[in-house]
Amino acid sequence: MAQLNITLNQEEILQLLSKDHDQAFRELLRKSLNSILMAESPAQLVPGKNILHTN
Repeated sequence: MAQLNITLNQEEILQLLSKDHDQAFRELLRKSLNSILMAESPAQLVPGKNILHTN
């Protein structure tokens, strides 16, 4: 199982505690998932294995 460490700044914490916390949570989740994808993407890029097909 993967472990994630998330760093929040004061503004992000205040947004999560605000009335509009749903939007803040969506943004936090989006940032977290993008970070995971960026960390995983180098493992997916293997030289000589990536082929771009165009029509």
